[in-house]
Amino acid sequence: MGLGVKARRYSLIDLAESMKPGGDIRTGKFERNISSMMLEVMPSHHGRMGCAIPSEEFACDLEIGTATAGGNLVGTDVLVVAKAARPRLVLEEAGCQVRTVNDVGEVHLPVFDGSLATSTWIAEGAASPSFTALEVRAVTMTGKQCSSRIAYSRRVAVGAPDRRAFEGALLAELRAAVQHQIEAGLLVGTGGSGQPTGLANTPGAGSVTYAGSTPTYGELMTQVATYADADGPLGTAAFFCHPSDLTALLNTQVTAGGGRTAVEYVNGAYRCVGIPFHASTAQTEGTITLTDTSRVQIVYFGPTTVIVDPFSNGKSKHGTTEVHLHNFVDVGVADPSLVVVGSS
Repeated sequence: MGLGVKARRYSLIDLAESMKPGGDIRTGKFERNISSMMLEVMPSHHGRMGCAIPSEEFACDLEIGTATAGGNLVGTDVLVVAKAARPRLVLEEAGCQVRTVNDVGEVHLPVFDGSLATSTWIAEGAASPSFTALEVRAVTMTGKQCSSRIAYSRRVAVGAPDRRAFEGALLAELRAAVQHQIEAGLLVGTGGSGQPTGLANTPGAGSVTYAGSTPTYGELMTQVATYADADGPLGTAAFFCHPSDLTALLNTQVTAGGGRTAVEYVNGAYRCVGIPFHASTAQTEGTITLTDTSRVQIVYFGPTTVIVDPFSNGKSKHGTTEVHLHNFVDVGVADPSLVVVGSS
């Protein structure tokens, strides 16, 4: 259902310029109106500085119409910025669950790791046995603040022969920075210094030691066996590794001279014994994580917010504007035993 927003182009640069001290707020009136609409539907205010950036879901709710310049659709313009502010992660591609909570409090993820269910055989005429130690537990998640920033010269922005192309390049660069930083936290975050506890550091996770910097096929099979012994379903399993490790495994033969390699490209994905391999430069090189992606929950707390810094470190002298995007996110694992980390 459309929200009746007047059709026009959404611009992150216009929003940033309107947010500067002394800036003309009319420059980003359209963008500010969308921010206000998003914050109005939140049950409690985050108390964060800056403006809210629309999410993909919110962009789909905007009225679609023809923009005054370029013939673009309003929904499309907003969607480009939304995807840059909160890009699709490699964990999402692998099947990890993602949700957004429009609140500031903790999120409690129920833990179903096999301890809540049990079964037995009952002899004819015998009483049903009592089940004990069936305790409902939960993983608690809180928003960890991921800050990504990019700088641009106002003079260059104003004088760019193609303003749309300039902003597109800026958004592409920002999108890459946001994606890398969030993936680093969710994959290998230490749990300290404001970071979430990443999959590779999940308490209670299984581990496999590699003899060298690149695992052999047999060592990968040991990792799969450790996962399977914990009742891990193979159908929702996935590996996460650094691209250089993936490249090395594509060149690692199962049997010397046999032709087959530890990882092969099959049915549109890199796989080892049918289990997909997903690569990210955010993953620590030499560490490969295997997990059940259906048991991994990524939670965003509220919308992405943007603030502008036009002053620090001599920016005002050079006409430089620094745009800061803030995402509040955490990751929870329902069953730590279904995370198996391999490293040398």
